[in-house]
Amino acid sequence: MIELVQEPKHGTSRQMLALALARFSGERPIRVLINLLRDNDVNGHAVMALGKLGAPMACGPGIEDRAEGESATPGEQDAHGVEAGPKNRGSSGRLRGAVGTG
Repeated sequence: MIELVQEPKHGTSRQMLALALARFSGERPIRVLINLLRDNDVNGHAVMALGKLGAPMACGPGIEDRAEGESATPGEQDAHGVEAGPKNRGSSGRLRGAVGTG
């Protein structure tokens, strides 16, 4: 399942797999979910799964540094029209409106 959820060729059909990763324990599913945050097809489902896991390494400032790949450029928008950059972050550095941010 971990291999399938990481294959972009499967598109949005991977969304339920991302949610299912919340049922597993250990560091590997958490790291996979963190990496999926950069994938516009499944990033919302990855956020929900990380919230269910309550993984401390998946919260707070620096989450971008823990994910593999390039970070979004400020001013760039994701598939949902959310612009990257500091204006979408609260004073804690967390994304405003993100699941599990209080």
